Amino acid sequence: MTLSSTRRWRGGIQAVLILYWAAKLQATDSYYVIYLLLCAGGLIGLYRNESFLCTDWPRWEKVMLTAFAAMMAVITVITNYEVMDMADLPYGWHAVSWVLTLAGGLALFYHLISLLAARLRGFSWAEAPRRKVRPLAVFFGAMTLFAALDMAFLFLGFYPGVITNDSIDQMVQTLSNRYTNHHPFYHTLFIKGALELGRALFGGWGSGVAVYSVFQILFLSACFAYVMVTLWQMRLPVRMIALCFLWYLLMPYHIMYSFTVWKDVPFGGMTLLFVTALFRSLYRTGRHRWPDMVILTLGGLGMCLFRSNGLPAFALTALVFILAFGRKRRLLALLMVCVVIVSAVLKYPVLASLDVSQPDPVESLSIPVQQIARVICDCNDLTEEERELLGKVVDVDAVPETYSDYISDSIKNLVRDTGDQDYLTAHKGEYLQLWLRLLVRHPWTYVKAWIDETKGYWNGGYKYWIWWTGVSSKAYIFQFTQEVRSPVARAAFDAYLTPWQNSPLLQPFVSIGLHTWLTLGLAVLCLLRRSRAAILTVPVLAVVATLLIATPVYSEFRYAYAVFTCLPMLLFASFYRGGTGDV
Repeated sequence: MTLSSTRRWRGGIQAVLILYWAAKLQATDSYYVIYLLLCAGGLIGLYRNESFLCTDWPRWEKVMLTAFAAMMAVITVITNYEVMDMADLPYGWHAVSWVLTLAGGLALFYHLISLLAARLRGFSWAEAPRRKVRPLAVFFGAMTLFAALDMAFLFLGFYPGVITNDSIDQMVQTLSNRYTNHHPFYHTLFIKGALELGRALFGGWGSGVAVYSVFQILFLSACFAYVMVTLWQMRLPVRMIALCFLWYLLMPYHIMYSFTVWKDVPFGGMTLLFVTALFRSLYRTGRHRWPDMVILTLGGLGMCLFRSNGLPAFALTALVFILAFGRKRRLLALLMVCVVIVSAVLKYPVLASLDVSQPDPVESLSIPVQQIARVICDCNDLTEEERELLGKVVDVDAVPETYSDYISDSIKNLVRDTGDQDYLTAHKGEYLQLWLRLLVRHPWTYVKAWIDETKGYWNGGYKYWIWWTGVSSKAYIFQFTQEVRSPVARAAFDAYLTPWQNSPLLQPFVSIGLHTWLTLGLAVLCLLRRSRAAILTVPVLAVVATLLIATPVYSEFRYAYAVFTCLPMLLFASFYRGGTGDV
């Protein structure tokens, strides 16, 4: 058999496997349009790789490509375990179906990523001619346009902003002066300052909310403008900068989040500031080194203090940076270590001295409580001793009717209502042993519970609410409601927002999992290109990783908002070859 005929047979078998993968996952509850796009990309990659491109990669590159493809194949198959077991097949054929689907996924993702890697091996953004526009003019021009659109939405259709139950809880803390770090205390202080300033200047709680909304719009606009001026100083083509500008300007979640009173919004902005400042420092972009260092430090502090998972994500980033660049970039490494130390002091000793309580013990146990609850529901084989021990912290008989596989709040609230968390804290060793015993007895049940609780962050995407548009019913405490000052404008805004949550063609733009995959893909491509920009993906991936071990909801968009704020900067940084300083 000749080489060409061997390639045809090999290519044909792989094409069939890829099509089998797509057909098998057709019943998925994920966004199937994303799977179709991947299937098309895999088939194109297969054709190009087998026909035109040399795929004889060096060993370490081939190992990396294969590892990434295998990981992606496992992700798409294992998150659809219910689909995989759905078919009425004879005994033993389910295993064959799993193997064939995994093989199809492996072929798909290998050819897709290897095609991209081959095409982009030497690619870099072409530098545009220098233009006589000052960076400050670019910054303030972009910031003004971002803020103008968001202000229009706020004052015409959503005044004084978007308020959820979490927002009201934080506002109530500012009234009672009894604070908890369940919602980050330092973010609550910002809310308190805005409320007091608004009431002092204009009167009424609604005015205070409006002041907060305006401040947040300006902050987020400044974060996006910082990216714009960075791209300008990288001398990227104007059309690429314009595309990035439109992405930040028109994506509906950026608009709606800009005036939603959530900790996740400043956290996403702070993460973007850190990533962009880190890029500028590594590549010596622009002439203002110390301002970039200050922004990097403030962005890192914001990451650590504005979400409970921010500190471990930033600490992991600092560790990776020290291992990769510690000797060459000692000042940056030292700044990151200082940020971790200062944040830890501010988050624990300082809050303790201010009598700010930390979240209750069960709040950080979303995954373990879901896994134990799943065992109770699906297996129901607890021993008397195990049932008695669990009975100290939860009403075991109420678990089956309370458990929801995609959100842990129901079980955590059951623990709060019917159990003794002090006992849990005092006997945590016993409960750890219980968790391990049940893991040994029911490993697959534990895996399924974890998948169902986290899959929105690492699979193709799920239909779940993305943004809120109104004001919580609890706002009656503060005696204000949302005003629609221009019904025509509000109708136009709603007409623009609605398709993004309903149209299959727009689903890729709002898919958390797809954006996580893109970030992973950029990390792999950077490593293959030996680009130092790979480090920029670490804080974003670390945020996702912390969600995979502690998220209370399986696909909460705002929890992963930092992925969406940072991805454009990561894309341009990954294929940048500059680094000699600029205007």
